[in-house]
Amino acid sequence: MYYNVSAMVNIPPQQRLKIVKQYLNRGLSLREAARHLNINYVTLFKWVKLYREKGELGILNTYRRPWNRASIDLESKVVQLKEHCPALTVRSAKKILEHEGMRISIKGIWGIWKRYGYCGFRKRSIHIDFTDYIPWSKEAKDAFETVKAIFDSKSPKIAARILNSVPALPNNDIIAKIPDRLLNSKRRVEKIPRLFGQIALPSFLRKARRIYKLLCSEDLNYSALRVGLTIIVGLEWKVDPGEHLRMIRKLKDIITKNSSPRGSYLLSIPKFIILSSECMAYARLQRMRKADITIKNCKKMLIKRKDLSPHILVDMGITYSNLQDFRLAERFLLMAMDRVDETTKKRIRCELANIYLGKGNLRMAKRILKEGGFYAWGKSSFIKLFYAKLSLMEGCPQKTLSFTTDSLSLSREESLNQCIFSALFTASSAWSALGYFEKSNEILKNISLFLRNKNLREHKNIVEIILAP
Repeated sequence: MYYNVSAMVNIPPQQRLKIVKQYLNRGLSLREAARHLNINYVTLFKWVKLYREKGELGILNTYRRPWNRASIDLESKVVQLKEHCPALTVRSAKKILEHEGMRISIKGIWGIWKRYGYCGFRKRSIHIDFTDYIPWSKEAKDAFETVKAIFDSKSPKIAARILNSVPALPNNDIIAKIPDRLLNSKRRVEKIPRLFGQIALPSFLRKARRIYKLLCSEDLNYSALRVGLTIIVGLEWKVDPGEHLRMIRKLKDIITKNSSPRGSYLLSIPKFIILSSECMAYARLQRMRKADITIKNCKKMLIKRKDLSPHILVDMGITYSNLQDFRLAERFLLMAMDRVDETTKKRIRCELANIYLGKGNLRMAKRILKEGGFYAWGKSSFIKLFYAKLSLMEGCPQKTLSFTTDSLSLSREESLNQCIFSALFTASSAWSALGYFEKSNEILKNISLFLRNKNLREHKNIVEIILAP
């Protein structure tokens, strides 16, 4: 009998599983079933054996470990070293392993770290979401393609088991659809950036903090650093500078763990993200001297880099915007505009719209907003607030009050402190424009109390000056 060998090799995993189940359900001998299904009986025997040993996962996961790959124990040790000390270099890791009687080349260590997403980054794609710039390994590609083919028809448990088997999984849409309870710690770390702006800010921060504490307790410092970076960016949105700085200090301790006080050059991007975020926190606390020193250190780091990611330029633009240096903020944001994806363009447009509104360039601000200028948390509240400010500048305080009421309600739901302050301050200005000065002052007093409770000195001083007799 003729067997189409090439066709058998290319049979999709889900079809192989169906064939094995047909054989097991019919009660035929191996040769009879193979003849009936028109496949080689040796092939069927291998599939059945794999199914009995490893279940459905053995059939669906087509990746096979290469014969010359490092042993599982050695690979686990190499990964453990990097997780424990994020600043560790390949040469230092080699010396540690040799001291413990394990022999492996520098290339071998690099290969393992690359598969696990610790190096080999696409440098021009580097930003807060590390899954965008870690490389796809063959193992990850095979697993992802299999899951993509079966995800609609199979239980998430099977998909999770396949995805949990790979060392690192770059950016994809499937992982966000799988419950956390089915994912291992690595997949949960990779899932966190996918939830950025997709769930309520308080829920996002709770989830990220829970994973961060778990990773720290297991001494997985590299993964904890990655989750910690998303937490400090989330705190930038919440605008809680006290908590913000406490988290930054923890991340700095991870970066300098078992290394020089300056940290390793391998962690220059996480260090830059931490510095730019720290600068925002200092600015909000009115510690301008420290903010100025921090932004200068950020600029020095940019000058030293050969391959500069446009996302880093965006971070610089937003940092300068928080420092009220709108000229430099606009310059950095426009430099990055044509080099980033659509999601990041929305982030840039959001900042530019507010900058142009502050300049009084209402036409440009409205044009950018129409192109789609809001993303992540508080889309609706930011849009309402934008139109509230716009209406006030156009001489329509009644419209302003309507927009600020809506914005305030939405902002409180997501604990967006900056947006809450802006909505209240804009409402106070609108009441003042209508001649209701007592109402305006009453709102300002409420703002002062709110700012004192949140330790937002940046705005507190302005409000106190206005309220001064």
